[in-house]
Amino acid sequence: MKRTRTLKITFTALFAAMIAVLTVIPIPINFLGVPMTLQTFAVAFCGFIIGWKIGLGAVGVYIFIGALGLPVFSGMQGGFAKLVGPTGGFIYGFLLMVFFCGLACRLRHRVLRWVFGILLGVAGLLLCHLCGALQLAVVNHISVAAAVKGASLPFLPKDIASVALAFALAQLIRRRLPLELAEALN
Repeated sequence: MKRTRTLKITFTALFAAMIAVLTVIPIPINFLGVPMTLQTFAVAFCGFIIGWKIGLGAVGVYIFIGALGLPVFSGMQGGFAKLVGPTGGFIYGFLLMVFFCGLACRLRHRVLRWVFGILLGVAGLLLCHLCGALQLAVVNHISVAAAVKGASLPFLPKDIASVALAFALAQLIRRRLPLELAEALN
């Protein structure tokens, strides 16, 4: 029991750190004036590997340390103002995304896990984008359609590919985990 709890705490911290690192390291591609990161991949991977319960904890820790001012958000930014600003909804949306991705860990049948795992991941991604677009629309006093068109649609192909890649990589890794560890993470 104590070992399982220690594993969960360790994985929560480890994945919160992974999300932070993959968020602040930019990919040398600048799309529509926005630097690309592996943030979406990191959140999806977190859910697919450690499940929704520990995944929510990891994303919650990531958001909390960012709100405290540590520069873990995109562009090496941090602080509560980032959470209530135009793009804060995307950050909150990561909670929905990791939840849906984490549900895929529960699927036992291999074919169903591949089909529904990716579908659950994309559903979580779409909810994340919806949260982001809604907050962007409210803060910038624009229509939700304009927010979706400008801040969501251009990034969806890359984000869907990130979710699919995160799922595939997570499946490879989870198959190689010791049974005790895999069960502890569910």
